[in-house]
Amino acid sequence: MKIMVAAQIFAPQGEGGAEMSARMVSLELQERHEVVVLSLGRPGDSIAPVGETFYDGIRIIRIPFNAVYLPGPDRPNSGLLTKALWHAQTALGAVDEREVSRILERENPDLIYAQNTARMQPALWQAAHAMDVPVVQHLRDYGLLCAKGTMFRRGSNCVRRCAECRLLTKRIVPASKDVATVIAVSDFVRRRYVSYEMFAAAKWHTMHNTNTPASKFHPGAVHRISHLDGRETDTITIGYLGTLSKAKGVEEIISSFARLPGNRARLVIGGRGSEDYVRKLKEMSAHYPIEFLGQVPAHHVYERADVIVSGSRWHEPQSRVLVEAAVYGVPVIATDRGGSPEIVVDNQTGWVYDPDCPDALYEALRRIVDMGKRAWCQERNRLFPGLRDFKGTAEDSKIYERLESIFAETLARHTRG
Repeated sequence: MKIMVAAQIFAPQGEGGAEMSARMVSLELQERHEVVVLSLGRPGDSIAPVGETFYDGIRIIRIPFNAVYLPGPDRPNSGLLTKALWHAQTALGAVDEREVSRILERENPDLIYAQNTARMQPALWQAAHAMDVPVVQHLRDYGLLCAKGTMFRRGSNCVRRCAECRLLTKRIVPASKDVATVIAVSDFVRRRYVSYEMFAAAKWHTMHNTNTPASKFHPGAVHRISHLDGRETDTITIGYLGTLSKAKGVEEIISSFARLPGNRARLVIGGRGSEDYVRKLKEMSAHYPIEFLGQVPAHHVYERADVIVSGSRWHEPQSRVLVEAAVYGVPVIATDRGGSPEIVVDNQTGWVYDPDCPDALYEALRRIVDMGKRAWCQERNRLFPGLRDFKGTAEDSKIYERLESIFAETLARHTRG
């Protein structure tokens, strides 16, 4: 089967969780299929130039993105007027449907597997429909509904789509009717898109972020239950891993940690954020045993942490951190927002709390600290029995077998149609 993986951002561009998933799935599918990636570029760009390149053995075709800058975490820090222009350009169509059609005609894929492609729409879907190529769309955020991709604004989750987002995605919603199959990263995401009547003719599936092969986890750490040994102190290590932003609840994590009594815990924070916001967080943390690790390999946090905190205030679709922590055998304290409770099951793989309850996170952390490190590590099997048999690796979850079955079923329906 020849599969075209479509992703608006692709390595070696900066990666978030969705981009990591797109790269990993391309590598895995390439073992058994012919894979080509369709992505966005700009002429002369040093990282994402227009044209054909290779990365880690993957062939990438980048087509022109006709806006002032490329999407993604590496986008420049622009002023309000430049951002407004960029959103207007993408809303009107920064990708030429004729360019997509030209690539499809030349490459002749059996199927398009679309990742985060909001900035490629509706050109990608329309060209695929015109060229009679079925599309499997994988939803990992709210980018097709919301210009920011989060449906989170001014510190609160959006109850409904605002006028601005309805306008900026006006051309996308009706074009979704031609998509054959949709995979949502959580059932929460599926329900949200269905509530806005998107992908009305598609067959739906839900697949959590269990696409990392066991070999990619740090050797010897997969499915560990405790890392208590004779060299350990009785200090509990609380870990955070992810983007440093207000929506992620990092301030609340630091504030709750700062209330803990004595010096029986430390907090390690891995991830990056805007320079101003990170400076603010460090000022909050100045008088406490809190260490900022910066952007580090994920296992640097998991190996040290006795518990991971995921404090997302927004309805995060389904964080990779929740799956990775469970594979490493580390329980997670997570908010009840978005797709998180589908992975962090209360009293099975962690604890779930309401971030609108002021003391909820503090009380959970205080409970751990009061137990002490030795008791916490010894009791984790009993407290969180779901960790032992958690199927979070690609092999255990059989995610790629499921994905290829979805591809085959989509092609069969397309042929019959």
